[in-house]
Amino acid sequence: MTNISFISGTRADYGKIKPYIDFLCNQENKKVFVFTTGMNMLKKYGSTYKFIKSDLKKKCIVRTDKKFKPTSTALETAHILKTYDKHLKKDKIDFVFVHGDRPEVLAATQAAVFNNIPVCHIEAGDFSGSVDELIRHATSKLSHRFLVADERAKQTLLQMGEKEDSIFITGNSSLAFKIEDPTKKELSLLNSYKNYGVLIYHPVTTLDKKILKEEINSLMSALDKSEKDYVVILPNNDLGSEIILKTYQKYATNEKFHFIKSFSFNAFNYVLKNADFLIGNSSCGIKEAPFYQVPVIDIGCRQNNRFEHLNLKDFYHLNDLSKIEETILKVQNKKKKPIKYHYREAFFKTLKKVFTDDFFDVKVQKTFSKVEK
Repeated sequence: MTNISFISGTRADYGKIKPYIDFLCNQENKKVFVFTTGMNMLKKYGSTYKFIKSDLKKKCIVRTDKKFKPTSTALETAHILKTYDKHLKKDKIDFVFVHGDRPEVLAATQAAVFNNIPVCHIEAGDFSGSVDELIRHATSKLSHRFLVADERAKQTLLQMGEKEDSIFITGNSSLAFKIEDPTKKELSLLNSYKNYGVLIYHPVTTLDKKILKEEINSLMSALDKSEKDYVVILPNNDLGSEIILKTYQKYATNEKFHFIKSFSFNAFNYVLKNADFLIGNSSCGIKEAPFYQVPVIDIGCRQNNRFEHLNLKDFYHLNDLSKIEETILKVQNKKKKPIKYHYREAFFKTLKKVFTDDFFDVKVQKTFSKVEK
């Protein structure tokens, strides 16, 4: 029996790791644990650990980091390293999966490595911008297996000295999430939105607070002047989120804006695919929105280096915020074609080839693989 652990630290990453969890839970001799921490634990953001626990209760074992409290990123990371270390030892974990570029991912990876437990990094080799990119690449250097979205990510890892036989192209896992109808309660809320845009704007931790404040104020002012309504999903809890939330409070009674702490993944997909457009700086504008043929207005520098090579249709990157209103007019009436949901089947077919016994048979000691000129 191989004991496998996934860690989820935010609302968003659950949708990324769930397809892998679904697959491995159905494999013989695999016992799956999911450790929830970070933003998932905060009531301010919807206490999403409760949704994860409810969603997985019949499939695997969910551990919750009940002692997590918001402090500073450094102290939160130290706390998660300590609590995840306890989980690894208590549940006798043999293999760890982490996703993306969050501080809790780096903490979990360190805990695993110091316990001689191999790590698989999902969405390694991608580009994030901000401090997130540093965390992503640091996590990769501590990891042993890599599940990547595309050839570009694979080449990045090769350049970082990783071995080619440890890298597997599986695609974008969030598109393999099993889409189901929202609950009746959710639908009654979601169907009240008509002709809306979706706003997701996160803090950029390396951006000067003054610039962040100017950017979010300019953005909200432009949206208020437009003729659209907006579903606004609150930012993640990174440094600077308090500036964004304080700005949102000014519009709390404005009927144009519907502020949401968190959606279930099904409700989020429903809202996104029925939106007229997405605006902000979320990676959702690069990963999920193009799949649903939803136009994207990308603001600022957070996604720099991520979208240039993708040749995305109806993707508008703006550094000049004075052009927001005219760009909204350009995208708001774009027609979308019906989507055939075949991605999940292809994704799982790929996983059958990837997750062999050899995949989990890993030497913890790594060596640098030099790229020959």
